[in-house]
Amino acid sequence: MADTLENRLKLACSQGDGVDETAKKAGIARRTFGNWLKGKGQPRSDDLVAIAKTSGVTIEWLATGRGPMREAERVGATPVPEAVQKPAPLGSVPVIGLAQCGLKGWYQEDAMTVRAGRPADLADPDAFAVIAIGTSMIPAGVEPGFLLFCSPAAGAEPGDRVFVERREGGGTVGSVKLLRKIEDGWLVLQGWLAPEDGQAQKPYTERIKRSEVRRIAPAIYMKLKL
Repeated sequence: MADTLENRLKLACSQGDGVDETAKKAGIARRTFGNWLKGKGQPRSDDLVAIAKTSGVTIEWLATGRGPMREAERVGATPVPEAVQKPAPLGSVPVIGLAQCGLKGWYQEDAMTVRAGRPADLADPDAFAVIAIGTSMIPAGVEPGFLLFCSPAAGAEPGDRVFVERREGGGTVGSVKLLRKIEDGWLVLQGWLAPEDGQAQKPYTERIKRSEVRRIAPAIYMKLKL
């Protein structure tokens, strides 16, 4: 069976309560879910997170096909409560959530149950890693499934690939973008639209008030997978 998103969705349903119950528990219309299973359209990042939670598979595997299908299969997996309650191991950093790289790629932060091995010279105690999905950072070298190691202490500069969290309502949302400018209290961020008909991806920019930014951290390292 080819490793496609629709096949991973089918397998995820088989690991849970079947297609109907998975769609219902994830809050997705059955017809919409059925179209995804046929390869018609694609789920948003929040839909993938909901499906992964409902069916008990890892979001990394569901979104990209990389890594183990279940957390129990991952060597060295750390349960979230334990990771929160105990000091972080010196040799690892938390994977804080899923970053949807795209025009509508501001995601609701969701704790993940894994840690990633810390690069030897990444000394920042607040460093973390983010898994990228989507296509809008491919021109900047960030492929779907790449793991970005980010350091808040490093200081973001124009030209950096950055993970940005901004305040929205009572919570925060985040994304991976290219930092273009910091000017007059604004951040100017860049991404690329999805490719169409074999054409080159078109860039777009987004301006965010610096006062709305909760955290910004440049990506110091990238890995192909956990």
